[in-house]
Amino acid sequence: MSRQANYVICWEECTDSVLLIRDVGPHDRHPTVTNDADGVVKRLYAHGWLQDGKRLEYIDSQGNRDEIKHENGRFVTFIPRYTNSIPFTQYLRPNGRARTIEIDRAPEIIKKARFLVSRFCSFEAEVLVTGECSFTCETTDGEVLAIEVVPNGPEVLAAVDRLVNAAYDKLRSQ
Repeated sequence: MSRQANYVICWEECTDSVLLIRDVGPHDRHPTVTNDADGVVKRLYAHGWLQDGKRLEYIDSQGNRDEIKHENGRFVTFIPRYTNSIPFTQYLRPNGRARTIEIDRAPEIIKKARFLVSRFCSFEAEVLVTGECSFTCETTDGEVLAIEVVPNGPEVLAAVDRLVNAAYDKLRSQ
């Protein structure tokens, strides 16, 4: 049997229209999801987790979030995503329905955000009943690395930068 990519399905971030997987390696024993894209698609179809019409997104070994285009159970091509953006899960009122949003930031902030994503951190956003925006970065264990609450307006972008910088510094110091 040939070597296969080792990945996990990020169920908490999946929706009816998007399946998200994360490449977990180790790459001295497993090819990356990128290098085994056709095999990954075939296995996800075989298990019934992926069907035509459902987007397949993946977080690669460098922490970049991209999309794999597929059709009839076969890999077609890669679609780069979030090249200048940070993916946030936004929770919408009144019932907390989740959707993915992208916030464009400067390259040095994107680099830090990708590092955090590669270490299994996620970004969340919510507009509070006060009208303020809450942004968090947390680990898969639920540890909040950083949080910012600011008025919904021009302050948001600076708050996202502070959030990423604080989370990056905290994770690097652990």
